[in-house]
Formats: sequence, C-alpha cells, structure tokens
Amino acid sequence: MTFANGWTASVQWGAGTLTANRFNEPTKDDRRGSPTAEVAAWPADKPLYAFPGWGDSVKGYLTPEEVVEFLQMVAGMPASILMWDAT
Repeated sequence: MTFANGWTASVQWGAGTLTANRFNEPTKDDRRGSPTAEVAAWPADKPLYAFPGWGDSVKGYLTPEEVVEFLQMVAGMPASILMWDAT
C-alpha cells in the first residue's frame, strides 16, 4: 500500500516469506494466516529502503503489533529521503 507521503509498505506472510509460514508448501489458493509477517518499504521511485539496524531491506517474523508500528512509522516517513539502499 502507498501512503500519502509517497512511501509504499509491503506486508507478507505466505509460504517462502520470513514468517511462521516460511517452510510451508504454497498452495493454489493460499489463504492461510500467520502469527508473524515480513515487511519492507520504499520511497517513491526508489528501491527497497534499508532501515537502520535491520541489516537488510526486509524484516521478518514481526508480530501483529510490530506490523502496526511499522506501518505507522512508514506513514510518518519524510516524502523524500537521501539515504537508501539498492538491495
């Protein structure tokens, strides 16, 4: 989803993601839930942003509460940002 500030946030929990479903086999109609999720974000027209302290541009195994905090953080990010990672 893309916020008014131009930042896009991704939240995933399917098979193969950094979640409790990581090693589950994907199905044609994969509607399974997960107690954890994988998140990433990027500013408009830029690659995935490497948040300080993450060590990567994707962070996994977040609880629902941590996902809400992440989305609030991304919604409050500045519209333009100078430092970003092209990974």
